[in-house]
Amino acid sequence: MAFNIVDREGRHLGVIVETYEKLEGVYLVALTPQKAKEVIGVNFDRLRKVMANRKDASSIFGGVNEYLLEEAVEERAQELSLPEDWSFEKKMQYLFLRSSTHLMKEFFKVGIYEDQIKGFILLEIKAAEVVSEGLVIDDRLDYLQEPALMDGLPLLGKTVGYPVISTDVMGDVEGLLLGGSLSDLGGRNHVHRTDLNVLSGNCTKELSLPFNMPLKDNTPLQLYYEKNHIRKIFVDGVIYRL
Repeated sequence: MAFNIVDREGRHLGVIVETYEKLEGVYLVALTPQKAKEVIGVNFDRLRKVMANRKDASSIFGGVNEYLLEEAVEERAQELSLPEDWSFEKKMQYLFLRSSTHLMKEFFKVGIYEDQIKGFILLEIKAAEVVSEGLVIDDRLDYLQEPALMDGLPLLGKTVGYPVISTDVMGDVEGLLLGGSLSDLGGRNHVHRTDLNVLSGNCTKELSLPFNMPLKDNTPLQLYYEKNHIRKIFVDGVIYRL
């Protein structure tokens, strides 16, 4: 089941597929034409147990008190004005995802082929409007592009505000510790850094990168990850390697 993600016009964007950097309520959204009901399976038994613990709805034998769980979920759903046409199971999933740092694969089975995904964006679930069709990303998505590299699927975003470029001159010992050679000694070794904010979906991420990136506000970029770390950035026809 899980959730479809749509834009402000109600057009389908994709589905939630995983937590992002174990941040509470922040998720990767796969940009795909496929709908959640087609590609997302839910382990409801496990989900019920976790939610029962959260809502003090466990039985004295460690099971789930269904009555207390349903009562707690419905009460919270009313407080958040969740759609009345959502089923109890869907409301429970939303409440779980809203305050979870669990890996989704522990509770959800995602069955999307990579060739059906055009990239990823971020969703901060508490900042997303809730509608019957799913969750709405209301920000302008004018940076969505086809992946430029053949190195996996990128996180798509754009710069917001003005990047800040800094240059520091290192001393002898600093230069050697950071990999400089003897020819770099004498204060000639410089360290460049670019600090910028990247908007992806409805979530802004701060980046500090160890090179000079002369970017402007509102510049689209693609972040390529390996083992949960950014390894390449593609922007304005240039590949930056970390």
